[in-house]
Amino acid sequence: MTPDPGPSPHRPLHILFVTARFPGPGPRGDQLRAYQHLRLLGPRHRITLVSFGDHAQPPASLDAVSKLCEQVVIVPPSRVAMGRSLVRGLFSRRPVQVALHDAPAMRQAVAAALDRGPWDVVHVQLVRMAPYLPAGGRAARVVDLVDALSVNMAQRFRHDQGPARWLARLESARLSRYEREVCRAVDRALVASPADREAIGPFPSLATIHNGVDVDEFAFERTGRAPAAMILSGNMGYFPNVHAVRWFARLVLPRVRRAVPGAELRVVGARPHRALRRLAARDPAVVVAGPVERMPPHLHQAAIAVAPLHAGSGQALKVLEAMACGTPVVATPLVAAGIGARDEEHLLVAEGAEPFAGQVVRLLRDAALAERLAASARRFVEARYTWEHSAAALEMVYRSVVRGSGLDPVPSSAAALADPRAAR
Repeated sequence: MTPDPGPSPHRPLHILFVTARFPGPGPRGDQLRAYQHLRLLGPRHRITLVSFGDHAQPPASLDAVSKLCEQVVIVPPSRVAMGRSLVRGLFSRRPVQVALHDAPAMRQAVAAALDRGPWDVVHVQLVRMAPYLPAGGRAARVVDLVDALSVNMAQRFRHDQGPARWLARLESARLSRYEREVCRAVDRALVASPADREAIGPFPSLATIHNGVDVDEFAFERTGRAPAAMILSGNMGYFPNVHAVRWFARLVLPRVRRAVPGAELRVVGARPHRALRRLAARDPAVVVAGPVERMPPHLHQAAIAVAPLHAGSGQALKVLEAMACGTPVVATPLVAAGIGARDEEHLLVAEGAEPFAGQVVRLLRDAALAERLAASARRFVEARYTWEHSAAALEMVYRSVVRGSGLDPVPSSAAALADPRAAR
């Protein structure tokens, strides 16, 4: 008997796509990653989106996503249900945020969508959504972890202060165990960075799919830049970014200003933390702007971009966007490793306040170096980090797991993800 060759490599796939936040150009990288994947795969496949969110989504965002999907189901989060799930989660082995997002309304919405199958692929985004993967059936199961959140929490424990620090320690241990359970249970797990893949472990199911940049939106431009302006962009409510701004302003900026008196730090992005606004009120060399409608104009105005992150995981979208725009970057080794960029070729790398300040001053003063790094960084992004590259890689993952889904048994550990009682 001739083996079934599986589905045609060109036919549209029937995909159930489940997200923790509504896809779009929101303040968080997972929202943008989900939106860009839908934007590029939606016209080629039959996609149903089920997402947490409210029905007051920006009309333009809701309309754009609706045009990419056959159906969009929005599940408003319930504070009461989340509170109950959180309490249960504190007394289980599950990560707190996994428990927090275990909502009856979302389970019902996903179950109803599954009943409308058959599906080729069920794709969930973020580790917190893993319990919504079906425990059985013929659909291939894909979870986009995006990053190793266990690493993120471990770094937060090292750098944060106060009660949140100890919760991060507990969460890191639980997430480390749970991420591995997920990798054993699914057909394919995804992260954006090879460093995150290495941190989770050598699981055959674990693959890397990079983040990307819209290189048309983030166009290359080298004119009209303020000669001493430094930009630090991103989600400014996110702990690693808040920590980076405060570290830079306290330890690096004074050193830079002694060499370049007019230097200023522009902190640009969504959800700026109140600590950053207080910092800007005290220090005239720090300017906080956000949220902003579009990031490229701010990147185009700055002489350089800085990424002094000592915490976090995944790939820094803000750095890729700066590189695409022609804004040369000074970054920590953590950031450079996340995107595979090489020191002195694509950006400058430094660790510690004095070396970091030295590289910033060097780049502000050396126009030829800035031009060389900017051009090289743009080529680097175009070659490796477009959303087209990312979506094509995801489509290859879908095709691969669909071909094997009719032959491979459902791992028994899948039940532990779907049934909260199994993880206690």
